[in-house]
Amino acid sequence: MSFNPSNVKVHFAGYDNDERAIAVLKAAGVRYRLFTSYSFIKNKSSDSNMKVPRLAEMDAGFEHVIMDSGLFTMMFGADKTTPKTPEFVREWMHRICAFATQNNIKASFVECDCQKLISPEFAWELRREMRQIMPKAEIINVFHLEDGEQGFRELVDFTDYLAISVPELRIAQSKTYRNTVCALARMAKRQKPGIKIHLLGCTEKYLLERNQFCTTADSSSWTSSARFGTLDKVHISNINSKQARRACLKVVEAANRYGMRIPDKLARGETKAINCTAANYYTAQKCRKDYTQWAGNQD
Repeated sequence: MSFNPSNVKVHFAGYDNDERAIAVLKAAGVRYRLFTSYSFIKNKSSDSNMKVPRLAEMDAGFEHVIMDSGLFTMMFGADKTTPKTPEFVREWMHRICAFATQNNIKASFVECDCQKLISPEFAWELRREMRQIMPKAEIINVFHLEDGEQGFRELVDFTDYLAISVPELRIAQSKTYRNTVCALARMAKRQKPGIKIHLLGCTEKYLLERNQFCTTADSSSWTSSARFGTLDKVHISNINSKQARRACLKVVEAANRYGMRIPDKLARGETKAINCTAANYYTAQKCRKDYTQWAGNQD
């Protein structure tokens, strides 16, 4: 997959296995998607059957897909209290590889960036091991503050696709993180001009406008209307019914085109399901328009 070197392609994240939501993205003209492996592998082992029905249908129609490792959820989400050992994290990496291989997933894969969970040294062990297991895969390697400046330079030398964790920098350097993100991206490009750069967890206007030489970015901002219950300051229960049904028709058409399933509630025309689907559709359209203005063409 090639990218315009002066144009950030924003990947829409969230709703990892929700066919209705993925149909929403397709109907809204979104061409780039990020999903996490977490829900698919959390209750599996690396030697188990990990085949997922209809995964190919979900990814069909997108220009490029990124599969995240799910470690963020392990660190801060539902499983944050579960003890994490080097053995556990190595097994998680093997699960990722098995899941990707068994399902023949056509994507770029975010590594097990376990610098915070274990150590930068252990992250390097898994990084090299993952490359051996999946030698033909495009793997995105992630810089974290624990790596330090020397670790950053070594990572740039090693990888063809570098991710910068914007949420981490935003927390650690609340007043200066924007400058740090811009500086790191430029350092990487000077050191290796052909490197791809992903701005992890970022669709901030300022950063997208100033880093259009980066390759990709991602965010779940398009899910905000359904999550918070408002669309343009109007509660989604009060969305214009004609507009809502028009949006849902486009979503159903996209679902049919790609052989995807829609929930019974939407098929029956239940108002809440219609309004929620329409809110996601219109927010996805707005986000795509914003990203086109801030980061360039999103086709």
